[in-house]
Amino acid sequence: VAGHHTPTSGTWLAQKSGGEFTKIDVTIAEYSPAYPDYYEVTIPGSSAMEGFYERLPESQNYENFPVFRKKPRDGGEYVLYLHTSGEWQISFGTSSTRGFARSSPKGLPSPELSTGWELWGSSWETSNIKVVPINPVYPTSYIVRYHSQNKDISDELQRLNILGNYTQQSNTHDNVPVYQKDGSVLNLFRVSMGYWIISSVLVDSKGILFQESNGSPTPLKNKAWILTGTSEEITVREISVTSTNQPRNPRIMNEFDEDKSEDSNPIL
Repeated sequence: VAGHHTPTSGTWLAQKSGGEFTKIDVTIAEYSPAYPDYYEVTIPGSSAMEGFYERLPESQNYENFPVFRKKPRDGGEYVLYLHTSGEWQISFGTSSTRGFARSSPKGLPSPELSTGWELWGSSWETSNIKVVPINPVYPTSYIVRYHSQNKDISDELQRLNILGNYTQQSNTHDNVPVYQKDGSVLNLFRVSMGYWIISSVLVDSKGILFQESNGSPTPLKNKAWILTGTSEEITVREISVTSTNQPRNPRIMNEFDEDKSEDSNPIL
């Protein structure tokens, strides 16, 4: 490869452990990673590090590689980034000398290419961490339904006027679209702590109904919602928020959502 400004495929010399050299065939191909808007991190046994990591603006890149940040929770603001050691790490900021999780092997341009992860306790231990890229597709509307016959909950949802169709608006909150209920002042949107909420005002709160979505760019399918409009918070697992014309699950980009609820008569 003498005389080339960039490495090329061909015959290379590899040094053995004894010091002598041997010829090997090497193939080199260009690779330009396409980074997603989000990564979803799952960790067996649950962890405060689990959740959705959103890509930060290019001005906040670290060593020319993008940084992904999870919504602040439990007193920490976790980031996923490529450390100068060559490992993708999850830590508190990019100045940490050792993260809480690290990938292997070293030198991979994106974390989903990693074949192994380790968690730090008192030492590094192997963990079945999953890092999945996500590029959300936002629907033009969501429909909020209640799939149970609990009269007290049903009456409360009707009193608060929560159920029905929410249409995407031109404005955003926390970098995702805002959805307003048709004929109402209620909005469905994500707040800075990573919850999806329903509220009449676009402020960071729990609203009258919220879901602990862990920073998901869309409402989660199999996650309970919590009513706050009563004297105490009530967990309601029978509420569904489904898109009417796009995937409700942000990982699925080529299948259109259908209402497959077992309840054939949901309350709207």
